Amino acid sequence: MINEKNEIAALLEGRRINKKYTYRSCYLLAKHYKELGLEKIDIRNSIFEWAKKFSIYISDDLNAIIQRAFYDKHNLVENVEIKISKEDIDEIFNRFDKSNTRLTAFAILCFAKKFADKDGMFYMSRIGLSNWIGIDQSNLSNRHIKELIDFGYLNKVSQEEIKYIKRRGKHVSKMLIYKIKVNYANIGDYIVSDNDIIKEFENIISIYDNLYCVSQDNVNK
Repeated sequence: MINEKNEIAALLEGRRINKKYTYRSCYLLAKHYKELGLEKIDIRNSIFEWAKKFSIYISDDLNAIIQRAFYDKHNLVENVEIKISKEDIDEIFNRFDKSNTRLTAFAILCFAKKFADKDGMFYMSRIGLSNWIGIDQSNLSNRHIKELIDFGYLNKVSQEEIKYIKRRGKHVSKMLIYKIKVNYANIGDYIVSDNDIIKEFENIISIYDNLYCVSQDNVNK
């Protein structure tokens, strides 16, 4: 999700595919093939070959997706280094108990550290987030995102702010538009490269738990 080239590699291997919602997958593949130098018609054919290989039905307007990919002047994101601090993990543990809510908070924090603007605002694909962390979209929106908002980790962006985003030419369809309320400075001792966000989360939590146990042992001595 942060490291787009990793996400594309997974898509080409048949992983991290949401067959019900293919817009994001097609868009990333279109950008990938554009960077390889393919013409629009060749990109169209390549994406349909990929879809056929993995039994995917594309219901979106593929030509429009390819045109948008050519309009997008940003390079695909790679070589990601998100830094996580003990304070970041403390914020998550102090606010949430359920493992999937903690994972959602962690993933959104990583995303915000990379993409949030100076006001903490960021734009995130609901489908992309669901595929990224392996949580069903319904549970993600109705339970975990709601809990993050209820307990002060995120704020919903107002309709006025959404209108402002549209005036800036941002594509907001199928996007989660929020402001993160906790510190999202990219500092810390733990490094996330977005090779496998779930495993990276589990590794950091394991380190955190070990540090917590050592700290408690020192207190008890």
